[in-house]
Amino acid sequence: MKNKAIIIGLVSGMVMVTALGAFSIISPKTYICGTDVYCPDQNFGDKFFVRHLETNKPVTGIVKGKINKSTFKASVKDGYLDGNLKEYGYEHLLRDCNFKNGKMDGLSKGYYGENGQLWWERTYKDGEKDGPEKWYYENGQLMSEQTYKNGKEDGPGKRYNRNGELNGEAIYKDGRLIECRGNCY
Repeated sequence: MKNKAIIIGLVSGMVMVTALGAFSIISPKTYICGTDVYCPDQNFGDKFFVRHLETNKPVTGIVKGKINKSTFKASVKDGYLDGNLKEYGYEHLLRDCNFKNGKMDGLSKGYYGENGQLWWERTYKDGEKDGPEKWYYENGQLMSEQTYKNGKEDGPGKRYNRNGELNGEAIYKDGRLIECRGNCY
């Protein structure tokens, strides 16, 4: 009798397989930039494309590597970023971003390298800012907040000083400043 494997579900990017009543988890293949695959020496985004060094074909799995002075671990599908990407530097998490088909999609966060404190958080849809964006001072105090729609400022925006006091308010519509009170940006 031949061994048969049946895929029974997907759990966090891993496939659960049953063979003759036994369950096992198959982790996605991990590739190392420069050793197994070519990774561009640039920032992450829709131009970040990973291909196998020997076959020159796009890869699917987990990619680990270095860009500039930071290290990263990312999910790729057919060569493009697809899923979570974490970038580390200064012994701290620098970025925690989500991608879909090579474009930023969903919540992404950036962190101060020196202390790991949250620096910014924003939401993307199909590579464009879409939803709330917040920036923070090194002390954790909110610096600014703005809402985006289709990559453009849209709605109220606020700016604060390091003590949390409101410095200015602005209202945007489709990327155009409509109203400004105080220190606008």
